[in-house]
Amino acid sequence: IGGDLKLVATELGKNKKPFYFEGLLYAGKDNGTPVIDLHGRAKSAEGIISFRGLKVIDLDLDSSYSRTKWAFGLKGKAELVNEKKEITYKIALKKSTESGKFEYVAALDAEGGITASDIAGYEIAGLADVALENITVTNDSLVAKLAFKGNTAEISAFHPKGFKKAVFA
Repeated sequence: IGGDLKLVATELGKNKKPFYFEGLLYAGKDNGTPVIDLHGRAKSAEGIISFRGLKVIDLDLDSSYSRTKWAFGLKGKAELVNEKKEITYKIALKKSTESGKFEYVAALDAEGGITASDIAGYEIAGLADVALENITVTNDSLVAKLAFKGNTAEISAFHPKGFKKAVFA
């Protein structure tokens, strides 16, 4: 079944922006178990990820129902603006352990990897060629793991008020 879908992203806080999708609903059975897939492409993806320096290009709805539970997901392509590097992302809806509220958490990936310099938009001495792993973005904060000379660490990036480029901690 095809049709227009509307997703009101109340988890985005004050931005509570609706996203309009051209969608498809597939329903069937797999070994007697009901299966429903819900897919679609948003007419505009602007605002789904608020991490500055990351421009979302497209937004796809990727949800399914099987064996009594929904798996809600969003995915698409984005660009690291400063580096003109195309990345892919997958968004899951997760409940915050701090606030108890639901929030969108995006996992980022790119062919050839993503470095701290890619995220920052400027070269970071000693980290220019160090690939980040398990990159997640929640609101305007990014957390990733990195391995350097046999050591692993977690790195965070955010945009303090008045800063155009990311700051790392």
